[in-house]
Amino acid sequence: MDNYYYLLLTNNPDKYYEYYWLSFKQSIYDKSSTYIKKEFDTYSNNLNKLQKEKKFDDILLCIEEFLSCNIVQIIAEVYLSNIFDLRLLKTNIHRFMKFKPTFILKNIEYDILIVIANMINRENYDKIDLIHNYIRKYFKNCIDFNKYQISCITFNQYTELQQNLYQIVNLCIEHNIVSLIDICSQYIDITLFYKDNVDTQKVKLIKGIKLMKLLEQKSIKSLVK
Repeated sequence: MDNYYYLLLTNNPDKYYEYYWLSFKQSIYDKSSTYIKKEFDTYSNNLNKLQKEKKFDDILLCIEEFLSCNIVQIIAEVYLSNIFDLRLLKTNIHRFMKFKPTFILKNIEYDILIVIANMINRENYDKIDLIHNYIRKYFKNCIDFNKYQISCITFNQYTELQQNLYQIVNLCIEHNIVSLIDICSQYIDITLFYKDNVDTQKVKLIKGIKLMKLLEQKSIKSLVK
């Protein structure tokens, strides 16, 4: 049941923003960490203040600030809680992007969200099961390292996260999950999975489909020999 639909029936200038915020908050608040709950509460108070002052344009900016500061941790927490909730989270992020087309997310957390949500929609549950624990490990390490709150990690922590991504790619190669290889290739050097006949000076980025073809060619050559 939609607890906030009544807002859309009002003449309030900010009704769409208010409906978005309250429905988005309701969808994940109970499952969120104490930190994210405090962030929600703080921004809710700020939004209420802006509403009373009739600063309607600032309301959208306030929501944007909340998402910019917290969405990557929210993605990680939702994944660790229930990956099937990623579909709703993806919808809510895209709903906001319609309000603010200039709002852009460029990070591995959002990229993983899109890939996994799309795999769920296509009912690729078998492939999700294969990589699920590895992605969970990556997100869990990020939260344990406090990466999202302090925006700074040690070199050893960075190395461990990189190793997590290499483990994910290795499994994706084994099970031909090209879309996730494409994502990881933006954050790690996947040419390391195919050292022979690859000039890393010329090939700055190998997409997943290209890597799979190179590996397939290598396998065929070894069989011919």
